[in-house]
Amino acid sequence: MKVCLITNIIPPYRLPLFESIGKRYDLTVLVSARMESNRWWKAWDSRYARHFRSVCLSGWSFGSGGKTVYFQPSLLLELRKLSCDVIVNSGFGFNTLLTAVYGRTTGKRLLFWSEATVFSARNANPVRRFLRKIIVRMHHGFIPSGKEATEYLRSLGAGTERCFTAVDAVDTYRNSPDPDRIERKISEIGSGIAGIKILYSGRFVPGKGLDLLLKAFSKIRDRDRCALILMGGGPDEIKLRRLTSDLNLQNVVFAGMKDETEKWAYYLASDMFVFPTLGDVWGLVLNEAMQCGLPVICSPFAGAAADLVCHGENGYIADPRDIGSLTRRMDQLTGNESLRREMGRRSLEIIQSYSIAASAEGFFRAITNRDSDASADRS
Repeated sequence: MKVCLITNIIPPYRLPLFESIGKRYDLTVLVSARMESNRWWKAWDSRYARHFRSVCLSGWSFGSGGKTVYFQPSLLLELRKLSCDVIVNSGFGFNTLLTAVYGRTTGKRLLFWSEATVFSARNANPVRRFLRKIIVRMHHGFIPSGKEATEYLRSLGAGTERCFTAVDAVDTYRNSPDPDRIERKISEIGSGIAGIKILYSGRFVPGKGLDLLLKAFSKIRDRDRCALILMGGGPDEIKLRRLTSDLNLQNVVFAGMKDETEKWAYYLASDMFVFPTLGDVWGLVLNEAMQCGLPVICSPFAGAAADLVCHGENGYIADPRDIGSLTRRMDQLTGNESLRREMGRRSLEIIQSYSIAASAEGFFRAITNRDSDASADRS
């Protein structure tokens, strides 16, 4: 069976999923760009793909609110050339609408893969919401990434029987091509950073709530025997360094951006993970932290919170805007080693269900389920 998947870019963490789908089906991934300006990964190189093909589309792109919007009529030419049996769309953009029209007029099976949540779409105006409902009606089946994404698709008219969850997942660090390098880096971090290590990983942008994290960290009881590690980078780094100085914080480490191998060493060397985002459709850094057995403190504004964080079991859900609450949760973990260990063990149990194999299985069920086609045609 020929499957075509359309997406903006191919980030490194998606490669294992696409490889898994490509082992089962004849998969071609159409990408709008090899990379986007707000990402720091290396540009996609088709030589990395072993079990699928990729084609980079031509056309126009527009910047809007920190996001890139694509309009690429060449997409229709590629779809006609490929003559796929199943088309998987992602995102509510012009390309999705073009593909949906093409699929409907040619009788192709259309699937919609989405991470969007009610919260992430809260600012959508009535026109955008109307168009999204039209897009949903044109698709035969849906592949949400988790509970929050499923809820949003249902609010747009996607029936429960047509939703096939493909959990958001990342490959395990155990599949790293260079485990010796990870071990060496763990030892280096352990000898270079003293105390209880509190880790954040991600971009340094306003929506990640890092200023709130720094303020909460400045108030924890055991600050002198803790270290806050900020792994990543972005346009807010200068502001965050200035705030660190203003708060007189001596034990904040700006670790910089790390590659797909070295980042695991920071997770494995740390004692807990904090994700104070003010809005993420998922937050794969939570998957990464839990794979390394870390207890987590997560914002309720991460789409992954509903799926991955069992409050009081493997960590806590805390609103980062309530600095007092965030501080209390950090105090609970920094002050209790046995609690950290028990919650970390629970994180490992939970994340076992959020594997690349489980994600691929969601795609397989959506691709092979024909009942949803008739349901869509009746709607």
